Amino acid sequence: MQQTDYERRGYLHEDFRLFHLSSALAEDTAFHYHEFHKLVFFLAGRGNYIVEGRTHALRPYDVVLVRQGAIHKAQIDPSQRYERVILYISPEFLRTQSTADSSLDACFRLPADGQSFVLRPEAGRRAALLRTLDALEAEEQSTAYGHDLLARAQMLQLLVMLGRGLAANPGLIGQLRTGAVPTTAQFQAFHDRLYAATRARIPDRRALLFRMKEAWRYLGCSFADAERPLRRIRKAQDLAEYESAVRQLFASCPVRADAGYFV
Repeated sequence: MQQTDYERRGYLHEDFRLFHLSSALAEDTAFHYHEFHKLVFFLAGRGNYIVEGRTHALRPYDVVLVRQGAIHKAQIDPSQRYERVILYISPEFLRTQSTADSSLDACFRLPADGQSFVLRPEAGRRAALLRTLDALEAEEQSTAYGHDLLARAQMLQLLVMLGRGLAANPGLIGQLRTGAVPTTAQFQAFHDRLYAATRARIPDRRALLFRMKEAWRYLGCSFADAERPLRRIRKAQDLAEYESAVRQLFASCPVRADAGYFV
């Protein structure tokens, strides 16, 4: 879809802006694009969101990600109350706040073909996201000392939480394209590459063990019946114990059907 055929809408002069809207959508919106990224937290209503030609049927608490320049529109049932929180986010803000290890625009860059998608977090992650979103909105509305600093901190926390949700499922791109849940073999191959790369960068064995345990805080969410091997991973005192626990998990724990965020 070519931008020249559609209207550019909205403006953003600050790092980010938040809008909390609750009303019926009077008419079908036209396709348009923005010069910034957009997150839409869909809280109530019924309808679809179309992004770059792909139609997503929305459910309450879905998160729509629209990358800079993506052509999109909402198709909302006008008989229903349409409640959403919208965040405009500056690409430059994401660039300057990112680090070598943590790219804050990760959710807007996946998958590789650059399309935008809808996230559907499971209940635990959804509750945490909504708490952070509520805290961000409260600071955006506040005039108390330091509200701007706290709002920035909450914004960064929200982006990190979305990024960690992506890290929990290394097979997301394939899942998005085919609908197939990633296999244990894909997770194991991802882990082995991560382990080798981390070992090359962190020669200290104790520090390496700590870093890999941190990775399982996110990877572990994608496996069913994994409490015992995950406990072994957390309690491992050396790399041999860690590797044994990881082998046990991959051998005995199936990948959850709802692994990851995207639909």
